[in-house]
Amino acid sequence: MKVDEVKIINVGLAGGLVALVFLRVFPEWEIAVSRWFFDPIIGWPHDAKFVVQAVYHWATLPALIMAIGGLVLALLSLRWRRFVRYRSIGIFLFAAMAMGPGVLVNAVFKEHFHRPRPREIVEFNGTAEFKRLGQVGSGERGASFPSGHASMGFFLTLPYFFFRVRRRGLAWVFLIFGTLSGLAIGMGRVMQGGHFLGDVIASGLIVWVTGRATWTWVTRPKSRAAVPAPLVMPGGSRERSIPGRIAVADRAAYLRERIIAERPLLSVIVPFYNEQDNVSDVLAEIRRRQPAAEIVAVDDGSSDATWEKINAAPDVIGLLHPRNRGQSAAILTGLHHASGEFCVLMDGDGQNDPADIDSLIGAWRDGTADVICGYRLKRRDKLSRVVASRFANAVRRLFLHDGIRDTGCSLKLFHRDVVVLLPRFNGVHRYLPAVFSRAGLRLQEVPVNHRPRSAGISKYTNWKRGLVGLYDLVGVNWLLRRHVVVPVAEVSHARRVVQL
Repeated sequence: MKVDEVKIINVGLAGGLVALVFLRVFPEWEIAVSRWFFDPIIGWPHDAKFVVQAVYHWATLPALIMAIGGLVLALLSLRWRRFVRYRSIGIFLFAAMAMGPGVLVNAVFKEHFHRPRPREIVEFNGTAEFKRLGQVGSGERGASFPSGHASMGFFLTLPYFFFRVRRRGLAWVFLIFGTLSGLAIGMGRVMQGGHFLGDVIASGLIVWVTGRATWTWVTRPKSRAAVPAPLVMPGGSRERSIPGRIAVADRAAYLRERIIAERPLLSVIVPFYNEQDNVSDVLAEIRRRQPAAEIVAVDDGSSDATWEKINAAPDVIGLLHPRNRGQSAAILTGLHHASGEFCVLMDGDGQNDPADIDSLIGAWRDGTADVICGYRLKRRDKLSRVVASRFANAVRRLFLHDGIRDTGCSLKLFHRDVVVLLPRFNGVHRYLPAVFSRAGLRLQEVPVNHRPRSAGISKYTNWKRGLVGLYDLVGVNWLLRRHVVVPVAEVSHARRVVQL
């Protein structure tokens, strides 16, 4: 980027900030701008015009197509080498859309500020109180700040970043066209009484800053993911400081020794939520397949008879959440109460087959992996759910590089010690392989059976899981990149190995 470009862009950004400060100090100007398009008798006459309606319904499509095209390009690069050179561009476009218009504009800021729209305030025949720029509303209604539609127009400025080096002319075309598009779409929303002028300007600044940060992230120098270093013990011996890694030469012998130990070899953790029709059968089948295992059943605040069915099951540890906390919370509760040396996770809807637990144990015994993950070889779900799951898994692998093809399969086996590695957030169960891999543990996948749901109803939809997963993906990606690398440490005068 040349100096003159930097100056021009910085002047534009500074101008936007000055405009926001001005509108914050003199809020009557925002009302005055909106009043130009308001009629006390008929309301917002421009809202009925064909051009305004067309802009409202269709002007966001170019940005959406660009972002989806970027994702498709990035996914194609995973299979065909000819697309690898475009992977960074594809990831950038999709990630910038997800973070800017997706998360920050339409989720974080709107949900926080709850600014009433012009057509909702008293000054324009509404009932809500006007809130100046940056002032938080009551939360009962209002999603004026910032403008989601305008952010989709400003998104068209972002190709500037990957064209600016070799195609400067084209870069400036996108920069100017995107800026004008954002302003035009935003003013259309002002004419409809949907947004104030400050909402439009703020959305442009948010999209540009987010795009700049995303481009910096995508084009950063690549480095190998570091793992915790080994401890140096007195006398020169080394032990891995990674919780959950069992350093033994003969794993089969190790398992035989653990079977006769007082501590259970295996704990099976099963979360339930409103699964009264499945509880008894699921727990009984686990007991038949694993007669010596500790079974930990967690009722995540069910409103039906799930808890009563858990209490009626023989030789089962039952744990109850007073209210629904989510699948991740239920799994974490079960893990923290498990006493077995190894833990197995499975769903409570009956779609996981307890017979596959032996396959997980066998894979650990005969291999070198620390964590064994099942993947559903033949899905027994609706086609829409299968397609959505495969798409979500591809996006996750693209961003997190965990190497796991089916993180939605709950069947997983790992040592109880890995629980200390798990961050506590809602949704962590979807990202266990990424967390384990980042900590330095070795992962292996094995095919498992998948059965159709025989009773009860699913607790999620494709859209709901996809939206939540998008937010989680951004957070998990940040979390993993902030992972602390433990350096080599010398331990002296210690009675036992110190786990860092």
